[in-house]
Amino acid sequence: MRVVARKTLSEALELGPRELIALVGGGGKSSAVRLIAGERARAGDRLIVTTTTAMFETELATVGPLVFGSDVPGLSALEASLVEGRAVAAAASRSTEGKVAGLDPATVDGLWARGLADCIIVEADGSRGRPVKAFAVHEPPLPSSTTTTVLVAGLDAVGRPMTEEYVHRAEEFADMLSLDYGSELTAPVVADALREMIARLRRLGAPRVVVLLNKLDVPDGETAARGVAEALFRETATADPGIGEEWHPAPDGIAAASLAERRFCAVDVSVG
Repeated sequence: MRVVARKTLSEALELGPRELIALVGGGGKSSAVRLIAGERARAGDRLIVTTTTAMFETELATVGPLVFGSDVPGLSALEASLVEGRAVAAAASRSTEGKVAGLDPATVDGLWARGLADCIIVEADGSRGRPVKAFAVHEPPLPSSTTTTVLVAGLDAVGRPMTEEYVHRAEEFADMLSLDYGSELTAPVVADALREMIARLRRLGAPRVVVLLNKLDVPDGETAARGVAEALFRETATADPGIGEEWHPAPDGIAAASLAERRFCAVDVSVG
């Protein structure tokens, strides 16, 4: 396995010039959204940043002016705000507890089809601040036009118990992996969970899935990242593609990062 330093998170995720990016999972989605938005804006892109679930208004508003509307015509003010090198935030309405209600995925698809922005960035599920999670039956609400799905996991989960303190929906997480509640979140266990989530994303039609392992700055973070990446690649590589939906496909890429320290790496697991 080879780890290659990158200057930006966008480079580590190998994002293209025009992308509809959906971020799912746990461990730093909102921080990743803000970082990617800043990088793309500095590169001169016109950006829309939104959510298809709920998000704290203060977090969403940090990327740019916030426009409210529940459908594409209702978001007409976006067009006037979108200029080169600027991000505009969008949501359906203000909600409770300082949050905003997100856009319907079909509305995001409509914005994408109109070609208003070079890049749309979507936070597409929640994790209540936990480093890892299990998807609920209705998650994630992905726009069908998504070009890259970033599946985020926090390395601070590795070595911790499988409880609600570290796992959003810990009981569902344990059931998903046929493990006992409270079991240790070893690197292979986290890799197993990511594989299950990748399988869900593939069934939803996600064309490109990149795993982002965040929090390299925690104690033993680099060791944990290597363990998760190697387990994810090793087990996926030995899976039998002839057994249908139970086969867990590999991600299209793996990145490791400390979003807090602005440190980004691309991980090449094909190199010994």
